[in-house]
Amino acid sequence: MSNANIKIVQDCYAAFGKGDIPAILAVLTDDVSFGLVGRPEDVPMAGIHKGKAGAAEFFRNLKETQEITRFSPSDFAANDSNVYVGGSAAWIMNRNGVAGENDWVHVFTFRDGKICAFRGHEDTGLLAAAYHADPAARRAVSR
Repeated sequence: MSNANIKIVQDCYAAFGKGDIPAILAVLTDDVSFGLVGRPEDVPMAGIHKGKAGAAEFFRNLKETQEITRFSPSDFAANDSNVYVGGSAAWIMNRNGVAGENDWVHVFTFRDGKICAFRGHEDTGLLAAAYHADPAARRAVSR
């Protein structure tokens, strides 16, 4: 089962790269718990969302907040119910043009062949610093 779950996650990343959010939502349970660990008051895309509508809100917040210029999942591991992915990303904050990059870990939990939970773990302090930076600074931040 773990290889099948890895394939589902890889397909989700491919759909994300094409902007096909409905394809991702299709493999989530109705009661999915979905989000980036962190405080929404620090960065709008942080926080845990409930249900498919909440997951869709997460993706809307992400798109409104930043342009992702590189998204690179690289290391996959799994057990019977979880898929763990390590990777990195580069981005530009939409509100001020500040660019940055960071490493991340994603954890997907499966139930009956669908994703019932997703947690993104990354340096939200770095994201918050970039998000709240003075637009005149236009500096780059990185891991």
